Amino acid sequence: MPVIVFVVILTLGWWAGLAPQSPAQTKPALQEAKTFFDRGLELFNMNKNEEAVIEFSRAINLDPKNPAYYYRRGWAKERLSNWNGALADYSRTIDLDPNYAVAYNNRGMVKKKQGDLKGALADLNQAAGLKSSNQNKSIFLTNRAELKYRLDDLEGAWADVNQALEFHPDYAVAYTIRGYIKLKKDDVAGALADHNLAMEMNPRLSGPYNNRGLVRMRQNDFSGALNDFNRAIELEPGSAPAFLNRGRVKEKLSDLDGALLDYSRAVELDPR
Repeated sequence: MPVIVFVVILTLGWWAGLAPQSPAQTKPALQEAKTFFDRGLELFNMNKNEEAVIEFSRAINLDPKNPAYYYRRGWAKERLSNWNGALADYSRTIDLDPNYAVAYNNRGMVKKKQGDLKGALADLNQAAGLKSSNQNKSIFLTNRAELKYRLDDLEGAWADVNQALEFHPDYAVAYTIRGYIKLKKDDVAGALADHNLAMEMNPRLSGPYNNRGLVRMRQNDFSGALNDFNRAIELEPGSAPAFLNRGRVKEKLSDLDGALLDYSRAVELDPR
């Protein structure tokens, strides 16, 4: 079975203002906490996530009731594949601010990575139901559409992705997800159009190339599919689905040695 790449934006990063000051929190301590937090953000933006976790933890020690600090530390832990740590921090964010929509979104996506699809859906439902910007609404709905697709709720996925595009008509990820839903519905031409549109909007996304390669395989255009899988791998060298799909198209083209190499690489990247 061909493997679709889900190119959903998994994490969101706007942070709320400082939580109200408790009697035990002095103004200098809060200022120092903010300094640690800002330093953590700088490290986070440089992808120095272990160091960022340390700075966010220092901020939390001085200001333990600020949900933004837990949220950012959770995101850094997520980047480090510390799923349980990320879940704990996102949950603490929600405890402190039950309306923190992006924390529900991110916790849901971590649960999905852990295989808890029903728990993920519950969190994404919460995120989608809370007040947020149109751009965030589009992201939440797109993530939920991808999850519903995995849960075989094709009509629910279809409704969510189209609503996402109403909130944010220029969201490339939503188009490529709608593209693979269309492919599932046997609308091959529509799937191709959506993947092409996603590439025009964001040519640095690997998913649309992988998924367009699947469309071309359906059309028996194996050379075109190979080109698309090659490009997907150039953009995301760690994509196991792209290697797996390229192996399949190489097998179709009788390049058995090349197919074996790609299958082996796919297993290395994702032993599942």
